[in-house]
Amino acid sequence: KNSSSIIFLESVGSEYILEFAKKYSNKKDALAEIMMSICPEGNEMHLRLLRKIERVLGSDYHTLSGVLAHLSTHQAADGFEDEILEFYWTKATYILGYPSPKVKTNGLKILNDISKFNYNKVAGCYATLRLLCNEVWWEVKAQILIICANQLELIQATSNEETGRENRSNLMHNTQEHGEE
Repeated sequence: KNSSSIIFLESVGSEYILEFAKKYSNKKDALAEIMMSICPEGNEMHLRLLRKIERVLGSDYHTLSGVLAHLSTHQAADGFEDEILEFYWTKATYILGYPSPKVKTNGLKILNDISKFNYNKVAGCYATLRLLCNEVWWEVKAQILIICANQLELIQATSNEETGRENRSNLMHNTQEHGEE
C-alpha cells in the first residue's frame, strides 16, 4: 500500500466500488474489505477515504450507512481517535434519526463499534437509544443490547484500572510509612 493507492481510490476506484455497493447491497462487507485493503495505513488516509465516500454517496443514506457500518468494523481494529471518531460519531447520530429501521441499524452498528472504546460520547446518546428500544425490528434491539454490553464492559475495565492504581498507590503509601523501599 502506498500513496498512489489513495489517489486511485479518490480519483476513480471508490466511485466504481460505491456504484457496485448501490446495486448489490448485500456486498458492502466485501467492498469495505477491498477499500480498506487498498487504502494506505493511517488515520489521515482513512479520513480522506471516508470523506470521498461521503461526497460520492451524498444523501444516499441507505448505501452510505451500510458502507460506513462495515468500514467502522475495520476502524474498530485500530481504534477511533480525533477526526475519525468525530466523523463516525456525527454520521451515526444523524443516521439514527433516519426513518428506515435498516438504516438505523447501520447507525447503531457504528455506535456499537465506537462503544467498545468510548463511553463518554455514547452516554450522550442514551436518551435516543431508549427511544429506539420501541422499534419493532429485532436488529435495532440487538444492536442496542450490544452497545449496552460494550459500555458495561468498558466501565468495568476502567473501574478495574482505577482499582489497580489505588492498590498500587496504597501499597506505596504503606511501604513508605513503614520505612521500606
